[in-house]
Amino acid sequence: MRAFNVVGVIEGRDPKLKDEIVVLGAHYDHLGADKDGNIFFGADDNASGVGVLLETASKLSYFKDQFKRTIIFAAFGAEEWGLLGSHFFTANPIFPDKKIVSMINIDSIGKGDPSKVWVIGSSFYPELGNVPVRYMKEFGLLEGDNIDKHSFKYGSDHYPFHLKGIPAIDLFSTNYRDLHQLTDTWEKIDSKKVEKINKLVFMTVYDLATK
Repeated sequence: MRAFNVVGVIEGRDPKLKDEIVVLGAHYDHLGADKDGNIFFGADDNASGVGVLLETASKLSYFKDQFKRTIIFAAFGAEEWGLLGSHFFTANPIFPDKKIVSMINIDSIGKGDPSKVWVIGSSFYPELGNVPVRYMKEFGLLEGDNIDKHSFKYGSDHYPFHLKGIPAIDLFSTNYRDLHQLTDTWEKIDSKKVEKINKLVFMTVYDLATK
């Protein structure tokens, strides 16, 4: 199969820190169609995450002069087929002379409890995991229970970064019922929840790039 990663960059301005990279990622692929031609739309998994990725990139661009570290925005292909896009990304760095210091992944954030967000990977990287948690209350959000033993390994595009020794977490919030089902359609998305998580992601990446 052929797949592509789509990448955008905002370069850091600090002479000492601009070679450190913060990655914000979300996969844009889904399952295609079933044997009868019915389409798996993937509205939550992961159009919701891609929407937050694009909106965050757009908003952060207005603050580009404030970033000490470089930010990479990555829309990964072929996540559903074995995290192929993110594995390729980590094996073929676009800035080999720079260092990725943290990775925030967004995957399926548009359903379920309207106030709850899981920070998958926080038990592996508590310092990184605490960054979004610090801002949750401000946006009416709560951290979900630790589910790392079920969801960290191979769970999404954060994992190839972890395999490279890079601190990585995955923001996740859905109801599971529609995951990888034909019923994962746009009208079931909680747009207010997506908006709140969008603000959370913005503050998380802004924090990591400026401090």
